[in-house]
Amino acid sequence: YNVVRIGVIKTKMHNKINKKNLLKRASLIPIKRVGEPKEISNFINFLISENNTYLSSQIINFSGGE
Repeated sequence: YNVVRIGVIKTKMHNKINKKNLLKRASLIPIKRVGEPKEISNFINFLISENNTYLSSQIINFSGGE
């Protein structure tokens, strides 16, 4: 099994946060932005696809370097 640890992603939940607070939060992330849902879904699709022939037993941090 692989585990995906997801950081701050642009979702409906995060859209409810005051934009100023979200921008401040994004500034604390080394990559300087929040993640996009498509980035996560593309990676998870890879994990469950036949293209993933060797990646196993990992904890993958999807957090922009946090």
